[in-house]
Amino acid sequence: MKKFLLMSALLFSGSVFADSSCSDNAFRAWEKDSNQFRNSLFWTCDSYPADDSLEVMLYHTWVDGEDGERHLMLRVLLVKTETPEVVASGNLHIWEGPNIKVREGDYDPEAFIIDSTNYPLNDTINAFAIRADITGDNYCSDIVRDQFVTLFVREGKALKPVLKHLPLQQRYVVEGTACDRYGDKKTLHGQGQLSLADTKTNGYRDLILSTETVTDVYDQSSMEELSEAEMLEEESSGIETKIYKTTLKFDGHRYPVKWEELPAKEWWQL
Repeated sequence: MKKFLLMSALLFSGSVFADSSCSDNAFRAWEKDSNQFRNSLFWTCDSYPADDSLEVMLYHTWVDGEDGERHLMLRVLLVKTETPEVVASGNLHIWEGPNIKVREGDYDPEAFIIDSTNYPLNDTINAFAIRADITGDNYCSDIVRDQFVTLFVREGKALKPVLKHLPLQQRYVVEGTACDRYGDKKTLHGQGQLSLADTKTNGYRDLILSTETVTDVYDQSSMEELSEAEMLEEESSGIETKIYKTTLKFDGHRYPVKWEELPAKEWWQL
């Protein structure tokens, strides 16, 4: 199918075409939908996992919240591939926070990714995911979270987020100081993966967050007299890997995400 080039999109005032993966019909659908927003920016498209006659389109705009608080709003569209028709749409609002950096002009336009994995939550409902890599540079933070996943389901003409901002990646400094590159410290690193369980709660399949975690212990005093090769060997011997699995259950409206319990309560007690 014909694709629009970057130069074509730049002809539209206030818009930036960031990805040529979208069909021409999807681009026309975006042009019409974005008229309701000022300074909308276009990002990317991917196939809708449950139906190859549809594609998912993602773009964003900046909106003013309460007391003039400016925040990022993602527009998620489900578009027909053969005609420029939006069959369903939804919004995802993202505010600046301790682990989220979305300041205007200070973000990566490729930070949001449409996941092509299909998540059949039951016999009739399928979900698709959008992942956000929006943590920014938090080297000096004791707790860092990233790779936030949101799951959308289609309810008529609406795209509803049933799982919001599940962090797949986490780092937690439990001993020492995060900013200290050379002092003694103990750091937990976790990388997660989302999958479906065979069990159901309130009509939706349970979700399994499997997280491979690494406990990294660095002892500066024990390194001072070692050669570079010995230091590398000593560092690697202080690494311990474990797997944690956490079950997320649908409460009838969404899958609640409690950051302080992920990837598992035991992980935070190490």
